[in-house]
Amino acid sequence: MTCNHIDIVTPYGSGNKDWLRKIYQSIQTIPIEWSWYIIADSGLPDDWFGEIFDEFKHTFYARLHPMDPSGWGKNQINYYFGWVPVQETDRWVYVVDDDTIVHPNFCKFDFNRPEDFVIFSQDIDGSQYGGESRIVSDPIKDCAPFGIDQGQMIHKRNFINDLEYWPIYRGDGYFALESRIRTNNNVGVDPEIRSYYNYLKR
Repeated sequence: MTCNHIDIVTPYGSGNKDWLRKIYQSIQTIPIEWSWYIIADSGLPDDWFGEIFDEFKHTFYARLHPMDPSGWGKNQINYYFGWVPVQETDRWVYVVDDDTIVHPNFCKFDFNRPEDFVIFSQDIDGSQYGGESRIVSDPIKDCAPFGIDQGQMIHKRNFINDLEYWPIYRGDGYFALESRIRTNNNVGVDPEIRSYYNYLKR
């Protein structure tokens, strides 16, 4: 099924509103209709979004319950899954952490792809991993803990259904692994670099 809408999900814990502004600017390049969901860590103050509330269009805000830990941002993504249920009209879901931006090449992604789960390569220049890029080629190898970053994968919401992130540091790798199993290894592979790792920390 073709998806003409994408939800960008940002787990927000840095408190850096200028970073949010840069993410918002980068989202403007996406060629299909989009919505942005910013889910704040429970440790942020009640008025955490007050300064930016009127700046961003098509944006929705929430904050974890004070008793809910962030779980490396994974519980914030799970909050989105509970907030936006499966719908008759499907949509893409893409996670953009609060310390990076949408890569310029992301706008060239083929949003008409038939697969429910697609992975792509990542620019990791300046990160602790060394090298310039993390290239995907083999879903069996790439969709695994320590093999992929959540910025390298895009899903259809109805495919995700009741799947959730494990609230641990490598939860994105386990989510990719469970997604690959759910597709019976029918994972879309796009070798182009379409994401950044920790871009705003460079």
